[in-house]
Amino acid sequence: MAGPELKSPLEAARKPPFREKEGEKPPPGPPSAASPDAFRMLWLTLAAVLVVMFVAGYLVAFYSLRPRIKAVSEAAALGKLPPGSEGKQGHDSPDAKGKGGKDEFIIPELYVTIPNTGGSRYLKARIEFEAPPAVLKEMQNHRAQIYDIIASVLETKHLDELTSSGVRQRLRSEIMTLVNTVLKAGEVTTLYFPELIVQ
Repeated sequence: MAGPELKSPLEAARKPPFREKEGEKPPPGPPSAASPDAFRMLWLTLAAVLVVMFVAGYLVAFYSLRPRIKAVSEAAALGKLPPGSEGKQGHDSPDAKGKGGKDEFIIPELYVTIPNTGGSRYLKARIEFEAPPAVLKEMQNHRAQIYDIIASVLETKHLDELTSSGVRQRLRSEIMTLVNTVLKAGEVTTLYFPELIVQ
């Protein structure tokens, strides 16, 4: 008499391959790569990543550029941006006559971003020069170069330098020395900072 066929434990644990019978569904498993659910999940994930990237970019731009944009916008609203200033600094055309008809060369507003502040702090300055009429005329002819010299000096000053005592005298000396090297008709006699504000 033949008994039941004995199977090894490995053979007994193995399930027979699924054979679809009429009315039966395959056992549940992970969705195949071609299923509609997989495509839907892929698109939802991609859309979520894009939304997060957009929101993060907006927040970074808003908080890091807002002070700079605000300063330039205010200057532009007052009509105080020179053509081609690209928003870094702003000023009116310097005037040759000051209050009361005095001979002066004036830079009404100058904005410079303070280094190592992440663009959140800037320096606002008003600068007035006194000099003989021939020197003032030459300064008018070299106004862009003089403006660049002043901006170059100011944009190298760190926050601790700008808030230390005696900053006006140090800046006055440095700027007058550099401006006088450009002038041929004479020298600037006096330089004033009616406004020198760290914001």
